[in-house]
Amino acid sequence: MESIKQQIKVNLDEDGMIPINKPYQNIIIDLPSVSDQQQILSQSSGISDELDIYEPDRTSSISKYVFILKLTYAGSFFFQIEYYDKITQSTLYTDPQYLIVEPRFDIHQQNRYSQLNTRQLSVLTVLSRCMGKLDQWEGFLQTQRQLGYNTIHLTPIQQYGVSQSLYSIADHNRLDDIYFESYLAQEEQLELLKATIDNLKQEQGWVFIMDIVLNHSARNSDWVAKHPEVTYNLSNCPWLYAAHQLDQAILKFSHDYANCKISSCINVAEHVKKLEQYMKDPLNIDPKKIDLLIRNMNNHGESRYGVTLDLEFASNLIIDESLKKPKKQILEEFADILNVINETWRVKIGDYMSEVIKNIEQDVRYNKIQLKNIKEEYGGKDHWHHLRRSAICWGDSVKLRYGNQPSDSPYLWNYMANYVKSMAQIFDGIRLDNAHNTPLPLATYMINQARNVNPNLYVCAELFCDSKQSELQYVKQLGVNHLLRDLQCNGMSGNAIATTFGFDIFVPKQPSVVYERRLYPKVDYSPMLSEIAKLKSIKQIAKPRPCNKQIVHFFYKQKSKLEKTIELALSCTNWMPIYQLKLVNGVFQTDIELPIGKYEYKFVINGGQYWSCETSLPMVDNGCGDNNNFIEVKGKFDIKNEESDVTHNNLVYIRKVMNRIHEEFNQYDQYVSMFHQRQDNIITMTRKFARTLKHQNFDIYFLICKVEYPYERQSSTEVSVVKLPGTFVELEFCGYLEIPEDLEYYNYNHKIVNGIETARLNLFIKNLPSYISIDDDPNNHEEQQIKIQAFDQLPANYSILLKLKSYDLENDEEFY
Repeated sequence: MESIKQQIKVNLDEDGMIPINKPYQNIIIDLPSVSDQQQILSQSSGISDELDIYEPDRTSSISKYVFILKLTYAGSFFFQIEYYDKITQSTLYTDPQYLIVEPRFDIHQQNRYSQLNTRQLSVLTVLSRCMGKLDQWEGFLQTQRQLGYNTIHLTPIQQYGVSQSLYSIADHNRLDDIYFESYLAQEEQLELLKATIDNLKQEQGWVFIMDIVLNHSARNSDWVAKHPEVTYNLSNCPWLYAAHQLDQAILKFSHDYANCKISSCINVAEHVKKLEQYMKDPLNIDPKKIDLLIRNMNNHGESRYGVTLDLEFASNLIIDESLKKPKKQILEEFADILNVINETWRVKIGDYMSEVIKNIEQDVRYNKIQLKNIKEEYGGKDHWHHLRRSAICWGDSVKLRYGNQPSDSPYLWNYMANYVKSMAQIFDGIRLDNAHNTPLPLATYMINQARNVNPNLYVCAELFCDSKQSELQYVKQLGVNHLLRDLQCNGMSGNAIATTFGFDIFVPKQPSVVYERRLYPKVDYSPMLSEIAKLKSIKQIAKPRPCNKQIVHFFYKQKSKLEKTIELALSCTNWMPIYQLKLVNGVFQTDIELPIGKYEYKFVINGGQYWSCETSLPMVDNGCGDNNNFIEVKGKFDIKNEESDVTHNNLVYIRKVMNRIHEEFNQYDQYVSMFHQRQDNIITMTRKFARTLKHQNFDIYFLICKVEYPYERQSSTEVSVVKLPGTFVELEFCGYLEIPEDLEYYNYNHKIVNGIETARLNLFIKNLPSYISIDDDPNNHEEQQIKIQAFDQLPANYSILLKLKSYDLENDEEFY
């Protein structure tokens, strides 16, 4: 990996992390006192032995030592500074800190290489099976490269289990035969896969991410049957008997699961009877000793009434030879102790049953409560996750039992390590499936195995813990580059973005990872995109805008014969009384043609003797302790019938534009700023270069979107005005989507994944439509605003993307 020097100050942010985008760093550490020995202690071999130390700047008010160390690969780095303190004459350490070094990717396209950072990734998730055999992937992926995607995330391609779900794998170390023309040995499969991926990277310029499934295997896996120790079963985990019984009860009586109860954990009568043989003298019951009794109980959950107590230990614990009590009293007191213990368990199990009900509901909603301690093993006996049903399981899969270290299940750890390494050697990155159910020690081990064979590995994770602290610990220790949910954004994001195939062509329902067998379409979008580019390049004279003025009738009822003349003063004329009203049958009136908009006005009596309002007409407070009459002139626009420049039944052009903007902006480290604003039913997003690129005359992309939220009333605003953060340069696109509400006419293709052909994307790419204009801001003529007429008629997905030039651009220096 190419090394790049960059100096950063190591201060923990609010998350306790320091993300670093380059592999060669200067570390600046504030030391509490002058020292004559420094050393970096690190858990990662990725930090080389090369270490330079700069002495503090004695002229500076704050003395700092600068450590320059070379980070030889991407990932997570834990380090501390060890130093000798002359004042205390002892060796001290700075607080431990983490560095996350991001990978970079060399992309080959158009006969040249360029480099992508992780923020530039535009990820397309595909169902691998829908791409067909390996030799068919090239045709489909070429069509998606035309849309500006640069990264492909593939679902697992290993041998599928009985359900044929893409995430229920029968053999992790063998690829499924559906991807090959004929049967191949395992090594031959991997060789062909690597050759295919390498060729696609060379010819089309892709980054590839492969899903990694560690938590479970298909229930018909031969290797699991041969090695039952890799699963949770009643032989190696007898404490799961209670959970097994509950599962059976729920399966049999699912309609009445809410009433499931677990009987007492201890058979009181049996234990009282057995205790008699240990009784030689009376007992003295000490409630404080209950905890000791509980600690010496065994076999919890292994069978009904199956909890056992070391009675000899109990008798020695509670017999007091100095007291004389009747045997009956002793037995009654001991029974009371056992009942106290049982009651504690009854309460605990009652809470567990409430959690069971909640988790069953969340299973249906796919909203599972997640592990609080990411270091613990789900199937362990301490937290009863299986009994509480807080472990995520599927009917077609078997959850794997790793323990906490390789020695707990050697075959399983080795088997999965081979799987992870084989994928890391072929793909640029991995996605940890169901990471929240993967104990941190296991994930750490497997990620280290992957990075041993691919030092430039990219890692993202499907991680949904119950707290930010748990997620943070996971991310820091593993060096996770992105969480799955953070990738689900649009092209104006400052981070990597992702979507799933189907959205761009309006597939009405997301294809299932279990049942989908259709192939993806191979549509060459280049003719359409070339036609749009040609159309956009033609210099177009702006369309003449319709007048959009209305005749407005103004009137003032005469209050007295003393009112001889009436003039109309409007806010749009700076309150100059330039319109004379005529008296007809006791009413002064006139008709005036006005552009659409909102106006305040007043009537001037007898040449300015006094000003008055017509009280029968709408009025507003003028802010000066008085009222003005008010009127809104409404325009007449036919939005649906105004002819757009482009009409398609897909989002291909929009996706290409947004992917281009995303990759372009995130190319630069600190040269991008982003702002979001929401007002009424409008969301605006601003992406701005800190300085202008030499090859372009703009520095801002400004996106305006109309939205409507289900918990809010629909917009009734007829005219919406948005201030622009810069001067208008060019329209990128403006338009809206029409999707029929009734999908009865959706023509489902049984062979090819297809979208809604009757959907329509209407785009203006040369000029704004007649109902949208860009004007000078009336309050500041050096700035501009965009005015959207008939705003209430626009659909909720209406979007406008503009290129702007900052008002203060002349003060910026050009770069790159």
